[in-house]
Amino acid sequence: MAYDVLSDAERRAKYDSTGETEKERGFEEQFFGFVASQIIPLIENAKDLNFDLMKEAKEHIRGLIRIGKKNIHELLEKKAHYEHAIERCKSKNGKENIMAKILQSKLEHIGNVKIQVETELQFIEKCLVEIDNFDYDFTEVPKRKGWVAIDVEQVMSGQFDWKGFLDKQQPKEEKESEEDED
Repeated sequence: MAYDVLSDAERRAKYDSTGETEKERGFEEQFFGFVASQIIPLIENAKDLNFDLMKEAKEHIRGLIRIGKKNIHELLEKKAHYEHAIERCKSKNGKENIMAKILQSKLEHIGNVKIQVETELQFIEKCLVEIDNFDYDFTEVPKRKGWVAIDVEQVMSGQFDWKGFLDKQQPKEEKESEEDED
């Protein structure tokens, strides 16, 4: 595996800057994974689904972008802090400046983290553009089909009004067509 990474200029550059060895996934694959990881929890954590899912997803993603920008700002402050410390750190007696090397190593790490955050931020911003380009309409809430709550005790005791229940479940169009047939 080391040979594969070192012999591929692109993968080696990525390893040198981030420490990662995996090849990049395509945007579409990354996009679907990202969107799923962000939207599915919105659905799972919703008390009901009578909300504009895309509006909520976009706002959530905009929040991630704000956090990313804040993180970059904080990294720039840290970088300036370490640069200032390196400038002030002088070696006495002409010996090797070990402290400056340590601080320089930390400074390089901050630079690598900043590159990662900027890359992720660009990806998230690109995802938001893609989501904005989708044509969704969440203005109407469709009637749910499926399970309906009924009183189990009434059913078990034989007192449940099945005819009344079924009449309520049948769409108006079907009721009207049945009445017309009679």
